[in-house]
Amino acid sequence: MKQIGVAILICLAVLTIFESKGQLKSRLESEVEKADLEYIRRRNRGIVSMNQATIEKLQAIVTQAKTTGDLGTVSTAQAEIDKLDAEISTIGKAAPIFEGQIPSEVVVEVLIDGLSELTVTKDGLLWISRGASKPGRHHGRDEPTYVNGEKWDPRWEEPRKNSGGDESAAYRLATVPELLKFELLAVTIARGESGVEQRSPIQTAYQDGRFIVSIPDSENDSRWYRFRLYYFD
Repeated sequence: MKQIGVAILICLAVLTIFESKGQLKSRLESEVEKADLEYIRRRNRGIVSMNQATIEKLQAIVTQAKTTGDLGTVSTAQAEIDKLDAEISTIGKAAPIFEGQIPSEVVVEVLIDGLSELTVTKDGLLWISRGASKPGRHHGRDEPTYVNGEKWDPRWEEPRKNSGGDESAAYRLATVPELLKFELLAVTIARGESGVEQRSPIQTAYQDGRFIVSIPDSENDSRWYRFRLYYFD
């Protein structure tokens, strides 16, 4: 009986050690994340401060060059001012991404047959079908769209129709459309496979505050497309 009691105490001690190690690792990871975030904040503040100081100097050069009629200097300095202003603006827009309030990337998986457009607004994603099968609806199927692995069953304005022009309700997700980039990861017959089958080229554009991914898929039959939307390399 005494031996059983000792064994139990040893097991409890081992579990406590492992739990402590797990808690220590969790705290360490948390502290590293905080340190990384603080570094990013300081770096960005430094860039903004340096840009603002440089802009002031360039504006003085512009003023002086205008009085002497040196239009070449005016043009060069103004172009640099515009570039520095744009960098300040980008840092401001990207702050929620650095802070972890907005996902740094979005991976989308979808079954497509015919022209479909994924429209990304600052509040979420929505599908626009352009006449062929709606995303996920080829040959009567009703496949969800996957967003970072989570199922999204689009709610259509005309839910009974599998084809034809239509628009879905939005999938709620905060984004910064003007900073988004696109990378095609896979085009395959079945979901989850690897490889990129040659299909009609995907087009992307930023228009009126929206990032648009246009998937023509003009070839026969449907394919699973997997792509990611991201902000920084």
